[in-house]
Amino acid sequence: MTIAERFGATPINFDTTNAIQVIKDATDGRGADAVMEVVGSPQASSLAFDLVRPGGIISIAGVHNEPHFTISPTQAYDKNLTIVSGRCPARAYMETLQDVAKSGRYDLSAIISHRISLQEGCEGYDMFANRRDNCTKVVLSIKRSFTAGSATPKTLKHKMMPHKKPPKFGGFNIYL
Repeated sequence: MTIAERFGATPINFDTTNAIQVIKDATDGRGADAVMEVVGSPQASSLAFDLVRPGGIISIAGVHNEPHFTISPTQAYDKNLTIVSGRCPARAYMETLQDVAKSGRYDLSAIISHRISLQEGCEGYDMFANRRDNCTKVVLSIKRSFTAGSATPKTLKHKMMPHKKPPKFGGFNIYL
């Protein structure tokens, strides 16, 4: 939560605070106009439903693995909600995000918990997926010299558009 606060978010600790009441107080009892559910848990979906105002929007980008969703169509209808779901089109935002990262406006090192070599990538993915060692974000470092006749950064540059697939190297998607 400290990291989120550094980036301008107002953290709410659900273990010590009634999040629903905090949002109701902040919106004069109305509820949030829009809620993004990015965790992918049934509890997060239920909370999103409780936080959003009647006629509001819930955007679901979290990966859900349960066979049933916690918000029923009847509940959404009765509250007149718009619910949108889908994968985040990260590639569509890649160039803009690279510019933001390069600008230095935000200290992005605050969200990186691990830096590992490309060769350790499988272990890093496992660490992230299983939330081991307080893993939040992993950066894979590629230390390779480009020689004549081999791929160069220019030839490897790939326009990140939602309808195109990024190049694959050894089972990893590499974004340059």
